[in-house]
Amino acid sequence: MFVLEDLQKLIMRSPEVAFISDFLKEHPQAELYLVGGAVRDLLLKRVGEHVDFDFVIRGLSHEEIQAWFDERGSMDFTGAHFGVFKFMPKGFDPQKTKFIDIALPRTERSHEQSAGGYREFYIQSDPTLPIEDDLSRRDFTVNAMAINLRTNELVDPFDGQSDLQEASIRCVGNPEERFKEDLTRILRGIRFASELGSTIELATLRAIEHRVEHIHTKQNGEYLISRETIGLELAKAFSRNPMATGVWLDLSHALSVLFPGVQRNAIERLKDVKPNHPQLAITLLLLDQSSDQARQILLETGLNSLPKHSSLRLELDSILLGIERMKEAESETWIQGMRAHRFEKIFMQSHGVFMLDLLKHAGKPTIVQLVNKRKSLIEERWSINPFEQIPELISGDDVLSANVEPGPRVRQVLEHMRDEQLEGRIMSREQALQALHHF
Repeated sequence: MFVLEDLQKLIMRSPEVAFISDFLKEHPQAELYLVGGAVRDLLLKRVGEHVDFDFVIRGLSHEEIQAWFDERGSMDFTGAHFGVFKFMPKGFDPQKTKFIDIALPRTERSHEQSAGGYREFYIQSDPTLPIEDDLSRRDFTVNAMAINLRTNELVDPFDGQSDLQEASIRCVGNPEERFKEDLTRILRGIRFASELGSTIELATLRAIEHRVEHIHTKQNGEYLISRETIGLELAKAFSRNPMATGVWLDLSHALSVLFPGVQRNAIERLKDVKPNHPQLAITLLLLDQSSDQARQILLETGLNSLPKHSSLRLELDSILLGIERMKEAESETWIQGMRAHRFEKIFMQSHGVFMLDLLKHAGKPTIVQLVNKRKSLIEERWSINPFEQIPELISGDDVLSANVEPGPRVRQVLEHMRDEQLEGRIMSREQALQALHHF
């Protein structure tokens, strides 16, 4: 399964790791390993454009590693709790290139009173530690492989390559212990199963079912797992395979814990949702909830807290608004009786695509047809492209100049005039100004 040519191609097309050959040449006593997700994806032949490079170096001290890499870029010990350097080579933009993780081999041990919090374990780095010991602390066998970049040999002490071939997610060692050490691994297991189209090995699945209720556990008033961590894992999973994510959340009993009140049949709405649309998937899952219930779920799962710059970010207000509007969409009369200015606001601005997708996946094809027909008529009438703004013919100042009392009446007049404009009864500013005399 491991093909040396694939590794060589990956390195050649990734200039940020051009240091590999120089490092090996200048440190003949050291061992340099590519580990983690990059190895897994390489074996699956699914390496994307942006690779998470994660290296382990044996045979050199912490200080020797930092000194060598400091000369070739920025080397920050920002992952101090986990014993990981974050390296950015000279000449590369951190906004466009992912930081490279570099570490010594590590062991980890849970705190005696650990309840599964993300940082409730001791980590110790040791340059003499065998790579197999470092791999033994990892979560799943498919992530517990390494490639020795000096010998180009695959190190696979837990048979992760076979699990990849069999499409199975299996914990390294005892799954109960793995999840007790770090509850975050529960969500990672569900994400990997969804993303890779895998099953979850039975003992691993049973351990997830047993531990999943602890995801909301608090200690000293704080959640063991940060809401941001939960939100990120869920958003990644829904982004990569929405339907499979819903299914594995249900099978692992995580659905009732993370999305209380959401019924199994809601997952069917995700059937044809394409990847990279996490907001659509999560809104469809929550359609049967009230706005207050949906808001609480989004807050409890951290799905409202993803970074602004992230492609996975969800807009809480858009989700809640979508849920509210879908509750109105019970019959064709919703579109037929909708005033033009409101139709424009819902369906003819940029978020109109989102609303149409909600209608489509919620099984309302007739309403989708009515929306598209009415939308096309307005676009043709005003010779615009889809989602292009139709210029306003009058302003609030024009309304006030027509001796309309300031206050709510101004908005009412503007909405009426916009209705007339969109319906084609007023087609010019002159006609609009003349119509104002009737108010």
